[in-house]
Amino acid sequence: MRELIAQLGRRFLAHLGIILAVAVIGYATSAAASTDCPTLDLEVVSLPAPPQAQSWKQYKAGLLHPANVALLGDSHAYYWPADIFAQAFPNTQSVNLGVPGDRAQNTLWRLDDDRLRQISPRSTVLFIGTNNLIDGTAPCAIAHGTALIVAKVHSLWPASRLIIIKPFRNGGFGERFRDEVADYWTRLASEELPSGTVLLDLNAAVSCSEESYFSWYVYPEDIRPVSPCPIITKDLGHLTGEGYRKLGNAMAAALSSIAVSP
Repeated sequence: MRELIAQLGRRFLAHLGIILAVAVIGYATSAAASTDCPTLDLEVVSLPAPPQAQSWKQYKAGLLHPANVALLGDSHAYYWPADIFAQAFPNTQSVNLGVPGDRAQNTLWRLDDDRLRQISPRSTVLFIGTNNLIDGTAPCAIAHGTALIVAKVHSLWPASRLIIIKPFRNGGFGERFRDEVADYWTRLASEELPSGTVLLDLNAAVSCSEESYFSWYVYPEDIRPVSPCPIITKDLGHLTGEGYRKLGNAMAAALSSIAVSP
């Protein structure tokens, strides 16, 4: 009898999971109808998905501890040196929850871990969207996925101030994502975000000129510099230490100007 009840319970949970998934997809489809956003792209970013990278397992290695500031996102967050990040939040304890390769749907999946509640940060910095852009996901869908992350963070840490950093428009290979990033940022601003959410565009502080990229490409490969400028790594998609220093200084100045404290 107990085994029968257990089987019925498992089947109920399985059906409940299907119902919830369908409900999310239905919501995404509804959003697509109202915004002309591709339905498939909306479904992809709306359904929490396990990350492609294995580094998310680091959370089990002691990263989950109370902190004043949490940094969420992809490799741009993950590689942000702690001492430079602290420039924007002096005299506070921070935790870096960035995972290389994360898409919006991966970060959404990781936020389902109830153990994260113990962090309870006063400020949460979100740096996400670049890998979705590389995948070719529509900017409108990325904005929707980011809004879902914000809602999840707000549910997980109700007292936390959200600070969202605009993806770099270069994203590798020059100004490849200029138009897509601009579209994403405009659409994100029109989403229903919690009161007090801060949107930071720091591209001006960490972008190389188009001329520097052009000069880099016309160099013969045998004498070509490793990067078109000192703030961009040789993969053309990430920041060097100098780049992060510029980013940290720009964020500190921006938050100071709008009186945001951790």
